[in-house]
This record gives sequence, C-alpha cells and structure tokens, in this order.
Amino acid sequence: MEQRVGFLAWPTRIDTPFLPKLKTHLQGSTSRSPLSSAAKLGGRRSAFRRVFIWPTVLVVSALMAASCASSSQSSAEFLPLSSQWVTISGIVNAGGPVVGANVSFSGPSRGLGKVVVQTMEGGVFNATVPSLPNILIASANGGGMNGPSFVGTLRAVISHPTTKSQIVISPVTTLITSEYLAHRSAGLASAKARVRAFLDIPPEVSLTIGLIDVQSYFDNASFLAAASKAGGIAAYMASLVLSMANPNTVHPYPIHAPNSVLSECDLTSFPVTCPDVNLNMAKLVSADLSASNLVSANLSRSKLSGASLTFANLSGANLFGDDLTRARLSGANLTFSSLASANLTGADMVFANLTYADLAYTNFATANLTGANLTGAALDGANLTGANLTDANLSGANLTDAKLSHAKLTPSKIGGGNVIRANLTGANLTGANLLGADLSGTKLVGVDYCHTVMPDGAANSSSC
Repeated sequence: MEQRVGFLAWPTRIDTPFLPKLKTHLQGSTSRSPLSSAAKLGGRRSAFRRVFIWPTVLVVSALMAASCASSSQSSAEFLPLSSQWVTISGIVNAGGPVVGANVSFSGPSRGLGKVVVQTMEGGVFNATVPSLPNILIASANGGGMNGPSFVGTLRAVISHPTTKSQIVISPVTTLITSEYLAHRSAGLASAKARVRAFLDIPPEVSLTIGLIDVQSYFDNASFLAAASKAGGIAAYMASLVLSMANPNTVHPYPIHAPNSVLSECDLTSFPVTCPDVNLNMAKLVSADLSASNLVSANLSRSKLSGASLTFANLSGANLFGDDLTRARLSGANLTFSSLASANLTGADMVFANLTYADLAYTNFATANLTGANLTGAALDGANLTGANLTDANLSGANLTDAKLSHAKLTPSKIGGGNVIRANLTGANLTGANLLGADLSGTKLVGVDYCHTVMPDGAANSSSC
C-alpha cells in the first residue's frame, strides 16, 4: 500500500520479517569460529550494516509512518491523489467580475501544491490540480473590477467538488468560508444556513450563482465599503463571524434604489407614468397605482401589500419576492413579468394577464384568479391552495410540483400543460379541460370531476 502526499511516496507498512533476521545475524556474529583478517573485516562491515544501517532505515520508515498517522485528521478532508490531474472551473465576482485575480487552492489544513491561475475576462478561471479533496478551499486575491484594483482575498469552500463543479468566489462565499473554518465541527451546511439567516437571504436564492443572477438581495458595494472601513476583508470577516455567534443577529446588505429613481416619473397627474423605473425594495403599502405605466419597472422585494394596481401595465416588470398580500391587480397587464417567490395571498387578480410570466414558487393561496390568462406561465412549485381559478386559462403552463389542493378550476383550461407531481387534492375540476396535460405523479385524491375532459380526451363526470 502506498500513501501519496504531493509527489512523494513511501511505504506505510514496515516489512517486519527482517527484524528477527537482524537478531539472528547479530547473535550469529558472536558464536562463529575465528576468521581470517579479511573475513573479519568483511564481517565487521556486514555487522556495521546490520547494526547501524538497517536500524536507521527502520527509524526513518517509522517516522514516515508516524507522519502519515499524524495527518489522519486531514486525510478525512482529502481523497487519495489520483495519477492524473483534473480540471476545475469557476468565477470570481464581487458585484462585477474580478479580472486578473490570482486563484489558489487548498483544503482546510494544507494546500494543493503551487497551483495558481489567473482569472480571465468575465472573472472566469480554469485550473488543473493534482487531486480533488473532500473539502476544497479556493482563494482569490488581486485583480481588478472595471479598472480599479481589488484589494483583499476572497474565498470559497466547496464540499466534495467534481470536475463539473462551478466554483463561485464572492464576498458571500468568503463569509461562509470564514464561518466554516471558525466552527468546522458544525459542518459546511451549518455555516451556509447561518450566513443565509444573517444576511436575510431567502431559501430559494442560491448563495453562489443566485446572488450574481439576482443582485437585489445583496449589495456587494456596501459590503466591501464596510470591509474597507473595518481594516480590510479579513478583519471584517472576523468581526462578522463574532456577530453571527448570536443566532438572532441579522445584518442584510440590500441594494437600495438611488435617490433619483423617480426623476423620470410623472407624478403630477393620474395615472402615474414610470416606465423602467428602479423602485427596488420600495415601501408602497396600500399605495394607489391603478392604471399606472410601470412597464419593465424594477419593484423587486418591495412592500405592496394592500396596494391597488388595477389595470396597471406591469409588462416585463420585476416583482421578484414582492409582498403583494391582498393587493388588487384585477385587469393588470403582467405579461412576461417576474413574480417569482412573491407573496400574493388573498390577492384580487380577476382577469389579470399573466401570459408567460415567471411565477415559480409564488404564493397564490386563496387568491382570486377568475378569468386570468396564465398561458405558458411558469408556475412550478407555486402555492395555489384554495385559489379560485374559475375560467382561468392555464394552457401550456408549467405546474410541476405546484400545490392546487382545494383550488377551484371550473371550467379552466390546462390543455398541454405540465402538471407533474402537482397536488390537486380536493380540487374542483368541473368542466376543466385537461386535454394533453401531463399529470405524472400528480395527487388527485378527492377531486371533483364533472364534464371534465381528461388528458386522453375522455370525458369524466364521476362527481356529477
């Protein structure tokens, strides 16, 4: 058996059979008859080799074996080195790509040699390493973002990486790494959960690539500015880890809309006209925005509970994560908009146009969607429990893993839709058209069928 560390190899099993041989040789050298001078000299040389050289070999081998044993803690972190090197890739991003940064790799207790690569355009890097440890830590320092030099080191920790892993190195992953290394016994999952709660980032948003794609949850600029004031990234991370020791501490870094976000809005007349406006995280509780022009507006994570958006034009608008509980959106144009992860509990959306809208994991519990157009909408994972979908058009919609228990779907159209693994327990499908819909794995316990067109075109009136 052979243990590899870097490029050095040694036997981890001492060949013990020559120990009794050494004893026999030494005993034999004292019991033999007198020899000639030459023979004695040769015997002395042989005895010297037996007495001094072989024990030395034994001592060195034992020390090497002890070295292997002393690294047993880190061996749990590292897989055995393979005979072939492997390539991994990733990106360094701190609110923008960091180009020209030096990226190196290690485990929690030791490095992977002298492997250092530089990030290219877009902050992308590709590295070839001699092995993939069970826990991989990637560190990036230097480089620049759109000209200015980047000061400090960013890190990321990855559990059981593979050649298909896409490593994201960012301020958030740096905080996760710091928390993990400070409380390693708690594990990486615990570090991620604590950082997520500390930064107030919802569970459906990835802490890596998700914060690059959807930047409204974390402001890298304000985070790095605070780090600079605190004496640098390392010092700031240490202070945040101490703050996270209190499980109730929350310290979000949200992106706030600039002061001039309403500079191009016409607020002097009704309705309001604000196309392409940035109202990220705005507080508009119970606001009257009826018939407003908010085409392509950014209203992500805003508070709009009880607001009136009746007949408003929100085509292409970003309403990601909004609080729209009990909001009035009847007749609103929400085509191609994003309402993913928004809360629309009890909302009035009668005859709203949601064609091809992104409604993944949106909460529509008890909402009124009578006559709403949801053609081609992405409703995967959405909660439509108890919602009223009478006469709604769900043709071609994706309802994978959606919750539709006790929803009213009379006589809605779901033809050609994807309803895989959805929960329709107790739903009312009277007059519903399911022609061509994929109901694989869908729960249909207690469903009311009356003049219902099933996926195969057959009529089902078992509940009439």
